[in-house]
Amino acid sequence: MLKILKLLLTSVSALLIGCATPSAKIDLLKGSSIQHKAECVVLLHGLARSSRSMRKLEQALNGAGFRTINIDYPSTRFTNAQLLERFIHPGITKYCPPDAYQLHFVGHSMGGILSRLYIQQQRPAKLGKVVTIASPHKGTELVDKLGWIPLFKWINGRAGYEMGAKADTLLDSLPKPDYPVLAVVGTFSGNPFYSLLIPGRDDGKVSVDSASLLGAQQVLKVPYSHTYIMKKRKVIEAVVGFLVGE
Repeated sequence: MLKILKLLLTSVSALLIGCATPSAKIDLLKGSSIQHKAECVVLLHGLARSSRSMRKLEQALNGAGFRTINIDYPSTRFTNAQLLERFIHPGITKYCPPDAYQLHFVGHSMGGILSRLYIQQQRPAKLGKVVTIASPHKGTELVDKLGWIPLFKWINGRAGYEMGAKADTLLDSLPKPDYPVLAVVGTFSGNPFYSLLIPGRDDGKVSVDSASLLGAQQVLKVPYSHTYIMKKRKVIEAVVGFLVGE
């Protein structure tokens, strides 16, 4: 039992590598294309990550002509609702006001859930398209099965706890999307221990079933693991293509 606990703590601790909790800031880039000058893409990173993890996507979208805001928020310090209220909503209002721009959203992992939550609460009049990348739309069993470990709780915070498959009603409260969504789903796991805790196929943290959002216009399954899926060339090309309508 002691060996199993040590293995759990070691595996969870590995999540900390390159995932320091960031301070809140916003990276604003303006695309040069006349075609997309009235559109803005909101980039939302995942749990315990930073806006740096979305940098490749940001650059590709900016290169395609989109105005982009890459929002950096302290994801492990607040609930999802508080993250929206304190960081995401003010950032969008200031840099990409919904009355001036058509808003698209691209979110990795928990960032995809935050995108849907923002739309539910602050539905933009000019809502465009949404891309969720390895997002736990039905939650992840890792939170349910490892949430009792103090280190796991400390790493993932209150927002992370809300990502459990049986946590609270946050995920259940999100309606089936009535807007265009591309759900990118990872099918390769780089963490076989975590995969033992997740039913069916998974990306090491989120099951294929959970990431495949019911009601999505498109579901793209790719052979990548959870942590770096948003940096893969195939995923980036698919995101840009979906937003430009190709």
